[in-house]
Amino acid sequence: MNLAASAKGSLLYFGVPIILIVTTTVLLFTTPSAPKVDEYHVAFIGNSITFANDLPRFMQALSRKRIQQQSCLHGSLSLRSHLTHGNGMYHKWNTKQALDDNGQYDFGSCTVPQLLFGYDDNLASGNENGYYKNDGKNPCFSDSSYYDYMAATYEQQGPPQWDFVVMNDRTTFPAVYDLRQKSLNALQNYYVNYLQTTGAQPVLLMTYAYNYQAFYNVTNDDDNSNGDDDDDDDDPISTQVGDIAEFSSHLYHGYMQYARLLNESLERQTLVAPIGLAFLTIWEESFEMWQKLFYTDYLHPSPLGTYLMGCVLYATIYQRMPSIDAAMDISNLWARARRMEVWSEGPTMALPTRDEAAYLLRVAERVALQQHLPKSLLSEKEVMEIENDYRNQQYQDDKVDDNGATDDGNAVVDETVTDDDEY
Repeated sequence: MNLAASAKGSLLYFGVPIILIVTTTVLLFTTPSAPKVDEYHVAFIGNSITFANDLPRFMQALSRKRIQQQSCLHGSLSLRSHLTHGNGMYHKWNTKQALDDNGQYDFGSCTVPQLLFGYDDNLASGNENGYYKNDGKNPCFSDSSYYDYMAATYEQQGPPQWDFVVMNDRTTFPAVYDLRQKSLNALQNYYVNYLQTTGAQPVLLMTYAYNYQAFYNVTNDDDNSNGDDDDDDDDPISTQVGDIAEFSSHLYHGYMQYARLLNESLERQTLVAPIGLAFLTIWEESFEMWQKLFYTDYLHPSPLGTYLMGCVLYATIYQRMPSIDAAMDISNLWARARRMEVWSEGPTMALPTRDEAAYLLRVAERVALQQHLPKSLLSEKEVMEIENDYRNQQYQDDKVDDNGATDDGNAVVDETVTDDDEY
């Protein structure tokens, strides 16, 4: 079934008939176009949700090194701002565990183009040409020896050949209309071309809902924003994402929209790793276990959360579950983690027990391979109605204030909330 063709001519939200929502989900989750082989090369583009507990190296261990990975990660970034900042791991992965056989820290690739192609014509040591925004976190800008090391490595090894490119957006962006448009523009104007050139299959890492207000309160009280995936300027978003079920539903349908855009532009299918649905399933079944999926800031994943994420991602890529031997070798899964905690001063959290791991494995299998949908997941039509109601209310508020109404009655984008250029 051609997803793009099936959606054309529809008058419903995003051009996709509501009756096809579940069908589309099944196809995205269960029909990879890549050949069935055991060894894959996987590129990661993500933020602190991905680098917490070192998900890329976790995947290497879970696959018994059949997955070879490289990454470009930076906390607090969206898909768009990744293109302006690049890597941000200079002060995160400067640990003993990050040292490679050459005695060099493994920070990952310095920019998205360098990650995907092995070179970046706009990348310069120390960012001398000023092309990228230098926030002091990019290793190529902070250490000229690392820039030279990466350039020499790629010159020696040649351009990377990726089977999959795993991407996740900033935690609220797929769930909020105005923010989502920024990411859709970045996908259309940049990532489509990148993915077409690499020939890799895109995998969207659907992130999970969390207690936004609790996270906001903790980070404000502790003034501990250096590792956050969201910041104080985003607080008005809390009124848009709703409770856990509603937030999850907004994320789910937002990532589905990302996938449809990529499907329409690429000659290969986009996979969606339904991590948010796995978290929501556990929220429905065991609130106590759901709480254990989070770090103490209520946002980032605990080791249990990363374990669940990795199992869902593995099942999405391989279309089967990892071996029991690998999945239950729990201490070995993080033996090479460059760092576990998001913050250096943060507490160390327990690894999953065997019983906890067994339950998380079952949930990952149900969601990623058996197409389980949580009962509280809202339909796309319901999400559309909530978004429209919010935007109409915003328009009415702006109209009353005489500070934002437009002649055609469209809601106005508040750039003080949605501008993520600095994060």
